[in-house]
Amino acid sequence: FNFDNLFNYYLSNGRSYQELFSSIHYIVSRVIERKFKDEEGNDIENKYGYFKNALESNFQKLDNLGKDLYDDDFWKDFDYGERG
Repeated sequence: FNFDNLFNYYLSNGRSYQELFSSIHYIVSRVIERKFKDEEGNDIENKYGYFKNALESNFQKLDNLGKDLYDDDFWKDFDYGERG
């Protein structure tokens, strides 16, 4: 239920399904590539905690991506809204 609650939290706080699925895919594929080791080579023991922190970090990066490179008119074209 922890993962369900986490996903529902982000969806109810403005994240789109596309953002959530993209972030999950990115994180999971990297963890599998590294054979469940963190960036420093240590075993990931608390998988939920690691995933939650990685998801938040990924969203922060998405929020700041390109803000200095492009104006607001550019980003409005990428607003896909919520899918249900």
